[in-house]
Amino acid sequence: MVNTTKRKTSVKGRVDSVGAQESGNRASIGKITRRGIKRHYDEISKAAFVQMLIRAAVIAPLIFCESVGGRIPDILAGSASLAIYIFILIPMRFWARQKVRRVYYRHSDSNKKQTDTYNRWMATGLLRYLRGLLWGLPFIACVVYFTVLRTILDAPTFNAPIHWLAMLLAGNPENGVGNVSLAWGLIAALTALFGLLFAYGWWRDLPFEYLPVRSIGAARTLHWSRRVLKKHRHEMLGNTCVNFLLSLPAILGFGAVLGMYALDRVNFSLSMEMVLAQLRNLVTQPIPRLVLLELLAVFAVLYLPLCVYRKCRNAALMGRCLRSSRSGSYSQEVKQAEAEKAETPAEGENSADDKAESDKDEHAAG
Repeated sequence: MVNTTKRKTSVKGRVDSVGAQESGNRASIGKITRRGIKRHYDEISKAAFVQMLIRAAVIAPLIFCESVGGRIPDILAGSASLAIYIFILIPMRFWARQKVRRVYYRHSDSNKKQTDTYNRWMATGLLRYLRGLLWGLPFIACVVYFTVLRTILDAPTFNAPIHWLAMLLAGNPENGVGNVSLAWGLIAALTALFGLLFAYGWWRDLPFEYLPVRSIGAARTLHWSRRVLKKHRHEMLGNTCVNFLLSLPAILGFGAVLGMYALDRVNFSLSMEMVLAQLRNLVTQPIPRLVLLELLAVFAVLYLPLCVYRKCRNAALMGRCLRSSRSGSYSQEVKQAEAEKAETPAEGENSADDKAESDKDEHAAG
């Protein structure tokens, strides 16, 4: 009898040891991600479905405005889409990201019921967007110049900065003939560089959406986002590279569909200015229904499934980052945030059970 008990204890010890190894730094993010999707498929599917519905609601006013033939002002439809995006989509992004993150790590969430969850999500979302847009100001300026100002300014005024840059590159900004093709190439390179700068500024605040904003608020979320980036920068870079490879099929699919559509309608043998003029005219024209169906097929087959998987990878990585700080000052931050809220006896009675359930969920996902 004693030997049997020892044997069972030994087996249980080995099982706990394997679980501890998988929940630590030895298991790959991909393995943890797949296990979380398999065991919590219903929660992840629900979050993805809600996000799709909200995004459909964002573009619904624009589609409706286009379908009625312009009887509704474009500015009204755009304002409606912008309002849905700001007041519904931004907070619900945090709801979805944190619902997925809790699949991989639940201990960091407060056990107390928060009455200002929407306000915290909203404040943190606006802070995250503001910080990202500051990095994207040069890229946004280029896009506005080549899209909005192109339709407002006449051709000589619009092309004046480009011709001035061409003459400057030729060594004579006042007189002489400039290299227009070189100027367009430089502008394209700068626009691409500004786009990469925008992507980096958005990427560096990636932990924002996966941290427990409901428990610690916007200010502490910003503080811990910086700490996570500083401590786990290499892991985040590696995860970003994997996510980029996962995005390549969708990028190539969209590029192939749009490229074939452009090749049929643009004469690329003309000068750079003529080609750009044809491309600008092509953008303003409605896309044929067949091309829209092809884009929708690429979205459904190549983009959507891998997009959900990429978000789960991010959540698994953030869970690992939070788990590494579980016994450190991060837990003190959560306790300090909880202490700022009024405590009630009912919440205190249930805190031990909630914590045990959270540890159990963490062990199952890990």
